[in-house]
Amino acid sequence: WHDEMKDKVGAHLALQEGRPSDAIELFRKHMVRVAAWEAPVVNPENGAKMTREAVLGFNEKRLGDIYIGMDGHAADAGAAYARARDWYQKALADLEPGTIEFKSATDELSRVPVGGQ
Repeated sequence: WHDEMKDKVGAHLALQEGRPSDAIELFRKHMVRVAAWEAPVVNPENGAKMTREAVLGFNEKRLGDIYIGMDGHAADAGAAYARARDWYQKALADLEPGTIEFKSATDELSRVPVGGQ
């Protein structure tokens, strides 16, 4: 848990310090851990269960947002956004409509730009 928090906090710090490449690397390390989750974790903000797929979608969108702010990385942003949409679609396929988890994934998916926009 400490390693996961260290990477996430380090990534946010890197963003604040204007080191987007370091932030991307640290968020990717976090995503490797998320990909290994065997069960959802509970979001402490709203009590919703966060599935591996939804969290990976969230982080791919985050990477797209970082890339879009970097000169010469529009294609990387577009690829990250495409992966985010794919992850959210996988999450939605396994979630029950009408649940907070389904609504959250749907809302997050609606925020993912199409292409590198």
